[in-house]
Amino acid sequence: MPIQKRAPQDFPRFDYGNKQVLRAGEALGQNLVWTSESAETIREAFRIANNWRDSHAYPMWRMRQMLLSEIRKMG
Repeated sequence: MPIQKRAPQDFPRFDYGNKQVLRAGEALGQNLVWTSESAETIREAFRIANNWRDSHAYPMWRMRQMLLSEIRKMG
């Protein structure tokens, strides 16, 4: 199976700061109760968390490719 070449710009960028990520993590670690007042806060926390996860797709993919290459070299 050929390895498909991908560039960093093919993956989502990280659009938030570390403080925002920490606040989102704290919010998601709480007992979330969906109300009309909390809805936007919950949505924003999930938006930040999903962006953080998606932005790590390229580094994880790249590391996997490097490991596979080394494994193949070793037989």
